[in-house]
Amino acid sequence: MSSFVERPALIIGIALSTLCLLLGNALLSDRASWTPPTLKQFLRRNAGASTSLEEEEEGRPRGVIPSRASRKPRKKKGTVCCFKNSTNVNAADYIMTKSKMQALATNNYIMVTFANYNFLDFAENWVSHIQGLGITAYVVMAMDDAILKALVPQGINAFTTGTHLNKGNVGWFTPGFHELQVGKTDLLMELSKLGLDIILSDVDTVWLRNPIDYCERYRRADILAGANQLWNSTNDGGLEDWTRSGSTMLNIGILLLRGRKIVAEFLKEYHQRVVKNESSWDQQVFNDLLNNGLDDSKKDPDRLVAAYNGQLQLGVFPIALFTSGHPFFIQRLHERLGLQPYVAHAIYTLGKFAKRHRLRNRLLWHDKPSYFNPSNGFVSFDFDMPEEMLRNAKPVDDRIDISLLAGHFDLVHHQLLQLRNAFAIAQTLNRTLIIPQTWCGVDQSWGLPHSGCWPGTQFELPFPCPLDHLLLLDPIVGGFDEAGVLDEAEFGPPVDIREASFLYNPRLPAAVNASRLLVEVSDSGCDGVTTLGPTMRPHLDDQQVKALFTNATTYKIIHFSSMLGAFGNFSDAADSGKFERRMKRSTGFFCCTEVDGVTGKVNYDAWFDRMPHLDKSGRVWNATWKPMLIPN
Repeated sequence: MSSFVERPALIIGIALSTLCLLLGNALLSDRASWTPPTLKQFLRRNAGASTSLEEEEEGRPRGVIPSRASRKPRKKKGTVCCFKNSTNVNAADYIMTKSKMQALATNNYIMVTFANYNFLDFAENWVSHIQGLGITAYVVMAMDDAILKALVPQGINAFTTGTHLNKGNVGWFTPGFHELQVGKTDLLMELSKLGLDIILSDVDTVWLRNPIDYCERYRRADILAGANQLWNSTNDGGLEDWTRSGSTMLNIGILLLRGRKIVAEFLKEYHQRVVKNESSWDQQVFNDLLNNGLDDSKKDPDRLVAAYNGQLQLGVFPIALFTSGHPFFIQRLHERLGLQPYVAHAIYTLGKFAKRHRLRNRLLWHDKPSYFNPSNGFVSFDFDMPEEMLRNAKPVDDRIDISLLAGHFDLVHHQLLQLRNAFAIAQTLNRTLIIPQTWCGVDQSWGLPHSGCWPGTQFELPFPCPLDHLLLLDPIVGGFDEAGVLDEAEFGPPVDIREASFLYNPRLPAAVNASRLLVEVSDSGCDGVTTLGPTMRPHLDDQQVKALFTNATTYKIIHFSSMLGAFGNFSDAADSGKFERRMKRSTGFFCCTEVDGVTGKVNYDAWFDRMPHLDKSGRVWNATWKPMLIPN
């Protein structure tokens, strides 16, 4: 079989494509951030229609502050001298003191996060955005010595908490989880003794605006907290209305804690309660304690309520401005309201790999230059997405009925079929896979049956859903799942991936973006040439694909116009089995629906089109795939 070689038509095609890419990048470089297209935009692009700049603007976050993730962390004048770029870090020299914290503060405010070594890159990303906003009043509280020794040499403000936690991952409700909660609540208690106004946020937050001016609007508030609710009770930029929000679960991942005596007393009791109950969840304890004797009967001009037996004034940050994972990534609430969010918090997201991928997809992650130019290059592709399939993907009515989800499963499996081929080709060519925007007909929930959207949420179906709605990123990116590590001897080699916005990231070198080989799958065979580039016969095996692209190593990106029929199988049955096992473990699920009063999830099946086959649950399929409920 001959390999791809350069021809005049191919050169012309690549030259035109390069020009379009460079022009596109010039337009995108001035954009605030990348955002998935609306259904209207996607259908127009899919049909090959031109898209006006005004229509492109419809897909942008309204007034979102430009992402600072592309900038290197920088130190500003006024940074405290006690943080030196030292490579010899002794934790005893980085103990938090009142004088050091007060020296860091600006107008009595200081922004704080905490992390162990397992979340080092999240801490670096948090700091990158904080510094990009020109904020010097910040500190990372190191939960183990390993992360302290990694942060200090970078000139990042960091103190040790003295907790010396395990530097690995801490599972929910494990002994390490309780130790983490005790350490965190002890830290809050110590912070409350400093007399400073603490803006505390989890390390999986990204700050897009300086929040100090907003907090200054509510000087009467003793505590302002984020909320887990998925819908807004106000749209004027002010605090949420407690009386209209229902039973609000406050989220302790975003907090303003005033340096006041009553706040210190509250945090002391909070810590004591967490210490006493090893099975407690610190967020629930926080909520229960504030709700004791809560009085929301009086109308307050700032929408504050009297909490903690009426002893302190409590407010709830507006979810469109201090936004969590679902309102930000799924509903894009701030865009609909035309608001500029202060912070995005990647909750309602399964696992740190999914959190990182979502943030990257919105250009809210600071990656090293090597991320954008790996030596092995990339494989990219366009999804085949029929308009009729997209329009039929949403449920026909609001009933919770598994039979109404057929269109959604058809859409997901159509994408999984293409993803299966894309992963196989990327593995065969040892290239990193760029995965385009995925789409879903219904939303994903955490254990609650629903008819398409979480109750109370509002957004258009079908919608551009995160990749983690289709695939489990822990086994793909991390190489493990709940059953353990995916050994290459059993599961084959992993495939590195990139997010849908990758080719639109201004940090991607123009030379990389322009170095493309454009490929079309066609029955005309590998020797055919179109104005877009070469063609390849469908259903080739791995050895044929490898031989075909032998001379394509000079191209940074091999782009397929479609992955339908792009791959047949692996020539070695053992390799085929390994690939199939890895893909099955990486395939996601839909949650949740009901069958005869039983709530459960439905696993997607990346081999739905092949009969017979075993699905990821070990069931044998000899006929057409249909959704099978797995009870929760």
